[in-house]
Amino acid sequence: MKFRLYACALAVMTLLTGCSSGGVSEITTGEVTTEPEVVTQATTTTEEYQSEEVTTTETEEETEMEIILTVDGTELTVTWEDNESVAEIRSYLESGSITATLNRYGGFEQVDSLPQAFTRSDVQITTNPGNIVLYSGNQIVIFFGNNSWAYTKLGHIEGLSDEEIRELLDTDSVEITLELK
Repeated sequence: MKFRLYACALAVMTLLTGCSSGGVSEITTGEVTTEPEVVTQATTTTEEYQSEEVTTTETEEETEMEIILTVDGTELTVTWEDNESVAEIRSYLESGSITATLNRYGGFEQVDSLPQAFTRSDVQITTNPGNIVLYSGNQIVIFFGNNSWAYTKLGHIEGLSDEEIRELLDTDSVEITLELK
């Protein structure tokens, strides 16, 4: 941030130096003087940087809110995708957690409906154990095996082997909770 302020100050000084070279009379017309113009530019620049600082602070606060996935009481480490679907889920979680009972399907996944539909950007992928995807915009799927289908990627469980993921998820059903931390 300090670098931006220094760059701003350097730009204003350069502008002021350019004004004293006599080139200003060619630019200005009528009763307009160079002093108010320079002050206006400096003020605008300062406001722009103040606005950027606020935006940066808000963005940092948003990224601090991590989505936590718990499966049958075990909190898991997940690397979440940086996409619109995950952003919408994160916004939804600001008003409370999501708890769902996922059921085994096809011998390779656990699936259940979400409380609402979220934006989807499905692409054909082959899943691996630990992949978390959005199916049809309103279902969450966590894989303990492989499948090939069109899904929207949400994230991936980290820190567990494929076998540990199978042991955790290859049951009739699991209860998950998504919440912000």
